[in-house]
Amino acid sequence: MNHQVLINILRKHIKDEKFIRLMWKFLKVGWMNNWQFQQTYSGAPQGKFLSPIVANIYLNELDTYIEKELKLTFKTIKYVRYAADFMIGLNGSKEESERLKQAIANFLQQPLQLNLSAEKMCVTHRTKNARFLNYDVSIRDEGSGAKGKGKKRVHLRMPNGTIENVIVKNKMVKNIDAKQWDMLHRPKLVGLPDLAIVERYNRELLGLYHYYALAENVSQKMGQLHHVMSYSCLKTLANKYKSTVPKMKKALQQGKYWGVTYQTTQGEKIAYFYHDGFKKGTAALQPEVDQLPNLYV
Repeated sequence: MNHQVLINILRKHIKDEKFIRLMWKFLKVGWMNNWQFQQTYSGAPQGKFLSPIVANIYLNELDTYIEKELKLTFKTIKYVRYAADFMIGLNGSKEESERLKQAIANFLQQPLQLNLSAEKMCVTHRTKNARFLNYDVSIRDEGSGAKGKGKKRVHLRMPNGTIENVIVKNKMVKNIDAKQWDMLHRPKLVGLPDLAIVERYNRELLGLYHYYALAENVSQKMGQLHHVMSYSCLKTLANKYKSTVPKMKKALQQGKYWGVTYQTTQGEKIAYFYHDGFKKGTAALQPEVDQLPNLYV
């Protein structure tokens, strides 16, 4: 982000020079890299709570341009943006799409002094996957029957390689390219309490599941990851107690599932390894919006 452009945008709506001077200080505060101070000449310092707000203020100019100007030229636009990533649907030809892309590139470059990412920005047909927020998105025919004819539906899928990347990042298999994976323990977790080890695996598993819950293939993909993480968790616990996976699973078996016991003020409890499946979620989720200011946050 260009600092002067941002200040000019703020001045259109805020007539308070004390506030503007405060924003200048925020933008010029700098950042630390290996204990070396670095000047901030553009952009907003990462990690500051104002950074995402400032970015949205900046890119609101793009939102307004698309909604109020481009929709007059390209009348069938569907536009969505999250942070710096956006996706546009256009009912038109590839040539029209290229013109739309160029119009956006020109707007970003001229008033906002931003450049489109050549790697991420592409024009593709609705039936082919487009990557948006790490989902593969496409629009396909609903069906060939009388009721489905002519109807189209948005398809969301977890991209190929997502599960494999998580496994490789956490070093949970010996060779990711092998036909049959040989699961590994995670040395960094061996020194933790049993409860902390199981909870760490569960958090990672559920975090990924909750993010990809809208994907059509989430059940199959997460089921694959669940198998790897369950075995890796057991292997980590077995390594901690100098035991084997079969012996450890037998010792931790609690009915149909396995888990570790821990003490609370109410007595002994069990922390199970996650076992409730990975059903596909629905898009019809109602956001919880405060109708009045929430003074307790």
